[in-house]
Amino acid sequence: MSPGVEQTPSEWKRVADSWAKHLRKIKGLDVAAVLVVEGKTDKEFLKRFCAYGADQILFVEGRINVEGVLHFHRDEPNGHAFAFLTDCDGQGKQSLYEAEVALVVTLGCDLEADLFLEGAADTALSKLGAPDPLALIAEAIEMSLPLSIVRRMAAKENVGMKHPKKDGPRGYEPKRLALADLGEPVLGAWAAATPTTPEVITEIAEILHWCESDRAKVSGVVLEQPSEFARLGCGKDALDALCYLCRNRGFLTDSCQPTDLRREIENAVSQTAFESWEVGKRLSSWEREKNVSLLSKLAE
Repeated sequence: MSPGVEQTPSEWKRVADSWAKHLRKIKGLDVAAVLVVEGKTDKEFLKRFCAYGADQILFVEGRINVEGVLHFHRDEPNGHAFAFLTDCDGQGKQSLYEAEVALVVTLGCDLEADLFLEGAADTALSKLGAPDPLALIAEAIEMSLPLSIVRRMAAKENVGMKHPKKDGPRGYEPKRLALADLGEPVLGAWAAATPTTPEVITEIAEILHWCESDRAKVSGVVLEQPSEFARLGCGKDALDALCYLCRNRGFLTDSCQPTDLRREIENAVSQTAFESWEVGKRLSSWEREKNVSLLSKLAE
């Protein structure tokens, strides 16, 4: 596949077939179990919990594509078994896939949110010397939630939340707006007092150069916040906020980036701990039903 070229679900289905055939061949398996996930960061986190590491995980760039591959694989060919993981996104499974055991959704809004909800974040913060990890986490969630709400509003109205970033020979590619892009004056104010949604929209509109029409679309959306939203609207935003607060409080050096903190938190998740997560338990249930090896303990 060419970098930057979007694939359709049917094209991803062919990629998934090839991926499973290759895994089956190189590992000498009767049945190749493959986990299909949304993004690269999901794969990077999950690979150490799988029997065959990264070879067993395929990321297909988004929930629509994960569900698309699932749709095409309801009648699985012999020798293949696919499990699918998507972000909950505050809505869980679509009714169309409600009965699909092979489709697992995260406990929180995304896999990053699960790092908070399943206890990995407070374990890592304790090791970093934070005196009250749970209070710090709650503060980070509160700080990040307005941005997550606007992110959800923008997605609902099909308004972009990415901006161009020069990326070597591939030219300009969309870059996800991160909390740090708002700048120190804004972040300092947010840490001191949670802003209103209109204030957040104003800041983001200026950074991303939204036209008045897009700004009006997002501003006009009335978002009902389900219980899942209060449990982290976007775990990536919460990780960004947690990194900012940890640097300000001296638990991390100024050079530490959100990706570094994320790695610390992910490393706090053992194989046993992951298997106790909702995601881990559901994947374990699926592999028992299929009698295949997906998680490491079943391949030992």
